Amino acid sequence: MSRPTALLAVLVAVLPAFAQDAVPAATQVLVSADKLAHAPGEEIVFTVAALDKDRKPAAGAVVWSLRADDGRDVEKGSGTAAPGAPVTIRTSMDKPGFLRLTARLDAPDSKAFTGGAAVSPDALAALPEPEDFDAFWAAQKAIVDGADLSRAVLADAPESVASKDRYKGLCVRTLTFPFAEGMAPATAWIVMPKDAAPKSVHAIKAGFEGYGFGGKQAPQWFDRNAINIQVNAHGFELGRDSAYYAEFEKATKSNGQGYGLDPQQNASAETCYFRGMILRDLAALRVAMALPEWSGKALEVSGGSQGGFQSVAMAALLPAVTRCTVNAPWLCDLGGAARLGRMRSTFQPAFTPALRYFDTANFAKRVTCDTAIQRAGLADDCCPPSGVTVLYNNFARAKSRRIHYIQGSEHLTPTDWNPPQNDWRQTFDFP
Repeated sequence: MSRPTALLAVLVAVLPAFAQDAVPAATQVLVSADKLAHAPGEEIVFTVAALDKDRKPAAGAVVWSLRADDGRDVEKGSGTAAPGAPVTIRTSMDKPGFLRLTARLDAPDSKAFTGGAAVSPDALAALPEPEDFDAFWAAQKAIVDGADLSRAVLADAPESVASKDRYKGLCVRTLTFPFAEGMAPATAWIVMPKDAAPKSVHAIKAGFEGYGFGGKQAPQWFDRNAINIQVNAHGFELGRDSAYYAEFEKATKSNGQGYGLDPQQNASAETCYFRGMILRDLAALRVAMALPEWSGKALEVSGGSQGGFQSVAMAALLPAVTRCTVNAPWLCDLGGAARLGRMRSTFQPAFTPALRYFDTANFAKRVTCDTAIQRAGLADDCCPPSGVTVLYNNFARAKSRRIHYIQGSEHLTPTDWNPPQNDWRQTFDFP
């Protein structure tokens, strides 16, 4: 063999190894859509890119599955992604709703990434609301409005709490308001400027917790220039020991179900757990609005998941609310899966007709203040984007509205709850 021929043989043998080294190993995938909103029957194009640990293009075998709000069977497929050549999935849908494409590397323990796209999202609507929706809630509000406000007790927080550096210059109090017989009281933490003059504090900022038993301890996040009220959903006593809260949580269960999930309780709006929750929220805000330090100008409500449900309900029932800001709001479009064939939430009450009185999307029709849905997760299977979009559509009377969709944003995964700005995943904004 001549020397040039031998050198060529060596290069042919070695170059593939260099080529393999030049393409990093994939550790994750990224799902993107050609756009968010499509027309019925229009082609929808998803791509699945393989990325390395630094989120740079890589090569890898991927598997995927596709679900949709049209009730189709789960579609599955696979392919090989390379830098500049992602796996492409083409589909369509003939009715308003969302599609969800979940992909992962074809390897053990690979983390899945879910992306989504929509068809005619502006046409999404929930089941008709009860004809007496407004009458029902007027009667519930009357219970709170008729309560003796002098029964509300504002107590200074223990020195062990109030003396913490974060509360320097602030007043920390607990609220207990037994507003109705046979019902747990409204309880909340209030943090506000110390020794504020009458009508000197511009805003009340009310925060509401997600599903569970948050709000036991004094809040760590607040606006130092506002009256901050952190309302707990259940009316438990504040600052108690863990044994008290363990017993309290047990007592909220019904027929072995977590609170709010028992179909027997939810057979009637009067016995639904969420009724008491909303009444406690109204009662707590009634006390806050009566504080002499408030200027009467701004009342802002905010919360995520269950807290989003409570926030929208407050904005609907209290005309004084000036802004409503929510993240992944819960209990939207409750009949969407049971009656309209949409993808079901992995965590919400089984549908009953009475739950329509507590559908966040129905409350949204009554909201007239500024609104913002800061996160609608396209990978959120607890608060699906279809329901959150129905909520957005029902904000039609709001002074302003916007919604922010995030690909790959899940519900209960801390790192995916609200990704940082300039994150690597795809986002869509509607004004």
